[in-house]
Amino acid sequence: MNYFMGLINSWNVSLTKSKRYLVNQMHIERNESQKLSEADLAHLEQLRNLVRHALADGKLSQSELEDIKTLLYADHRVTVDELVTLRTTIRQVLGDAALEYDWQ
Repeated sequence: MNYFMGLINSWNVSLTKSKRYLVNQMHIERNESQKLSEADLAHLEQLRNLVRHALADGKLSQSELEDIKTLLYADHRVTVDELVTLRTTIRQVLGDAALEYDWQ
């Protein structure tokens, strides 16, 4: 299993109508009336673009993985929005194809 899908799946994210998330047995509630800031939206767009560029050839190199991890952990936390963006972008780029690693 690849790093990102393993990260996302191991966190066992589940949604309910109240937008309550279960992440590693911690309940995280997200207030949907609280809009993301312009900086947050720009960060998510930067993450989307980085993942799209990294996966354009269907393979992920070690340096591309490190670039994505650096962006994810830049603020010393990974948010639910980042995980959703990451998962959605990976599936948009790869569809149902498996991610290949290019470790050289």
